[in-house]
Amino acid sequence: MNQASRNIQTIQLLVKNRIHDILTQNGYELFTDMKYDEKQALLLQWTNANHSHTLQLLWDIRERWFSLSEFDRIDDLNYVDSIPIELFPFTAIGVLFRESYNVKYVKNIELTVREKLAA
Repeated sequence: MNQASRNIQTIQLLVKNRIHDILTQNGYELFTDMKYDEKQALLLQWTNANHSHTLQLLWDIRERWFSLSEFDRIDDLNYVDSIPIELFPFTAIGVLFRESYNVKYVKNIELTVREKLAA
């Protein structure tokens, strides 16, 4: 496995775990956790039945970004029909101080999720 693939798998796990913690504390349940395309692409969807709301994180393997989006429902969730919130580009190689870069990257997604939950 090359360095870029390792960096991608690391950030996927960091983002998934942190956002999962935030959302489950706010009444969401992980509904979809699917990897495909040699485990590089990732689709995560958390639903909140009380608010009929879904938050989605999608890792695009080619573009190397997480897309945060939402649905105003909890069923019939076709990931391409989601309402975009924000894109988070990720640099998989050539970054000095990888650990601090990853921490800032996860924090940026976390802040956006918290803002969405507060709205």
